[in-house]
Amino acid sequence: MSDTDKKKISELPEKRLKKDKFEKRSKRNALINVMEYLQQRYDFRYNLFAAKPEYRLKQKKNEPPRAFVFFDERAFDNMIMDVKIDAGIEVTKDDFRSLIGSEQISEDYDPIKQYLFKLPPWDGEDRFRDLLQRVLLKGEDIRKHFIKSFTKWFVGMVASIIDEKAYNENCLVLCGSQGIGKTRFLVSLVPEELRLHYTFTGNYRPHDKDHLEMLGTKLLILMDEMATLTRTDIETIKTTMSIRYITLRRAYGRAPIHLYRKASFCGAINDEEFLTDQTGNRRWLPFAVEMIDLSDDYDVGPLYAQAVEMYRQGFRTYFDLEEIQKLEKFNEAFRRIPMEEELIMKNYLPATKQEIESGDSNIRFLTPSDIIHDLASKEEYKKMNVNDTSLKRLNNALKQLKFIRIMKRIEEYPNPRRVYAIKRITSIEKEAFEIDGERKSQNDILF
Repeated sequence: MSDTDKKKISELPEKRLKKDKFEKRSKRNALINVMEYLQQRYDFRYNLFAAKPEYRLKQKKNEPPRAFVFFDERAFDNMIMDVKIDAGIEVTKDDFRSLIGSEQISEDYDPIKQYLFKLPPWDGEDRFRDLLQRVLLKGEDIRKHFIKSFTKWFVGMVASIIDEKAYNENCLVLCGSQGIGKTRFLVSLVPEELRLHYTFTGNYRPHDKDHLEMLGTKLLILMDEMATLTRTDIETIKTTMSIRYITLRRAYGRAPIHLYRKASFCGAINDEEFLTDQTGNRRWLPFAVEMIDLSDDYDVGPLYAQAVEMYRQGFRTYFDLEEIQKLEKFNEAFRRIPMEEELIMKNYLPATKQEIESGDSNIRFLTPSDIIHDLASKEEYKKMNVNDTSLKRLNNALKQLKFIRIMKRIEEYPNPRRVYAIKRITSIEKEAFEIDGERKSQNDILF
């Protein structure tokens, strides 16, 4: 190899370095030119609540300010083509997208916090009691419970906005006939200027990716078609209410994003018996409503001001153990009783601890499988489906009805089994059991 060739080779890294510096400088200059072009024509801000940038055209002289809007794909394409064609600046989509969402061009902005912290201080008047006078309940004897539950739910909604550690664990549900104003009332709880972008009203699908994102970008998720939810959907939503944050990848996103759950749940339904979980329904706050007065608009600003102050003063948004127990009993009136549970109530009585210890000859010790086959053997229940799902519901029903379960060696099995102590119900006992075991009124449970 000649000395000339060696010199050329030795100069290659230096040339590459100069070329790289030139390309970086050119790219930097191009981005600065793009930024200057955009800032002459648009205002930008980054919506922290929705985790998305917004834009608007610059205000012209003697023209009212335009509203900020979120980017859609067409707006993004139009803007980048203006940069390329009108300004003659070459820029990649990725670089353009990064620039739009960066602090270089978009100031941070939180519309919900801005609304809350601009409110006048709370004047000390109880706005919750005032607002809820508009709601006529089917049983006015539960009004105290209604006000308490609504207040916890609403302050919990506000807390999830101003405190990243807080999230709303409950779902308020209004039950009643069509046309009484359930959905309109719930929508009106969100300030009018925030409703369009921060409220979802409709059929919430917990397994849908777009709906999952709403947990971190909406203030209120209003399920006004709860009758269409399946048992699985309701169970999933119940689980969702305990989620603290979510991780997902947006369309065109280069990496997953992490969002704190800010959304609170509420719902409207015609059917009062909508709860299906046999193991517990403490997440739900259902109330049967007769009518809601919507004759005039209600200013919710003072309500939010009160909620902010209550939370700052340490108001407890969650239910303690004693309150949860009362809530579970109250919610029994809204639970759809599965067939297996009804059959147990009609045919068996739970044996008491004293009866078991005394060796009562009327007691039978049966596994859940034994019980379901015993029921299926009866002439009136021969069409009953016996499968894993019905067996699971029957087992949950036995627990719900306080049947005692023990370990016992029985003849049919070589090893000790977990069995329930049951007694076949007689006609006299059945009548007594139905009187004693019928669902108590909500007033008896709570007060």
